[in-house]
Amino acid sequence: MHLLSAPFVFCPAPRPSPPAPRPPPSGRNPTPALDLSLCRSRTHTSRAVGGANSSVNSLGAGAAKLDRETDELKHRTVDKSLSKAIMQARLAKKMNQKQLGTAINEKPQVIQQYEAGKAIPNPQVISKLERALGCRLPRPKKAKKVKDDE
Repeated sequence: MHLLSAPFVFCPAPRPSPPAPRPPPSGRNPTPALDLSLCRSRTHTSRAVGGANSSVNSLGAGAAKLDRETDELKHRTVDKSLSKAIMQARLAKKMNQKQLGTAINEKPQVIQQYEAGKAIPNPQVISKLERALGCRLPRPKKAKKVKDDE
């Protein structure tokens, strides 16, 4: 029988298992304790009082401006009239949210957020929606900026 005509099956020899870890010698800790007294420094930090550059207000120069600002920390969201208009135009075109999202190259979640009134208005997305739906949508009004008296 020829050597090349016989089927060749390779069976590697089993590997030996790794040796079990040895327990530490009795009476010794395998990891020595760190001496933390060497790590602590004896430096003290202090605050300068009444220096030449100290301000009357301890919060700094911008404290009055911060006090004047409102405590409203919310993003502007889509107006209900816009979300209702998007939904009505989409239903008139007999599209679902996924189809509309695909038509404007946005995720369906974006359409869902706009229709729920939770999205932050983006003029580019609103323009895409207008083109895809074939109608004018109500634009969000720009917030007027209050001029600071300084």
